[in-house]
Amino acid sequence: MNRIRSTPGFTLFEILIAVMILAITLPILFQLFSGSLRTIKKSRDYTQAIALAQHKLEELAIMKSPPLELESGENPNGIFWERIVTPVEPTPELLVIDEGNSNETPITPPTPLYKATVSIRWDVDPSAPSTSIHTLATFAPASSVQNDSDNPDLKEPSDEIAP
Repeated sequence: MNRIRSTPGFTLFEILIAVMILAITLPILFQLFSGSLRTIKKSRDYTQAIALAQHKLEELAIMKSPPLELESGENPNGIFWERIVTPVEPTPELLVIDEGNSNETPITPPTPLYKATVSIRWDVDPSAPSTSIHTLATFAPASSVQNDSDNPDLKEPSDEIAP
């Protein structure tokens, strides 16, 4: 008598179907994963570039005079930057109108106005992806800059203890 034993397990057909399903789904999952990694890298690069551009614009706040020539450089992460500051003429001209007198006189701003532009590139190639940030800035005129030694509030610290 021949007996057929029944053992728990998978048949060859079931294993082939499982391998086919894995062969179809794994490449799709890997593409999704690598696509999300590329998106994360682009987002990180863009965030670093914007932070660098903001830093270069904020440097203007501590300068006593505008740098009117093109400045450029590269940060340690390989991001290339260029900063240009150009004078801006106020437009449209603001006019003071004296109601008692029909004379119109243009208003001149108390300090000159400058347009600052920082451009960021991720590659040396000028056709590489880039972004720019623009702002307006003013610089104190040289005649209004006060010498620190003339300011009584700014004294050298002393070791004396105040009572």
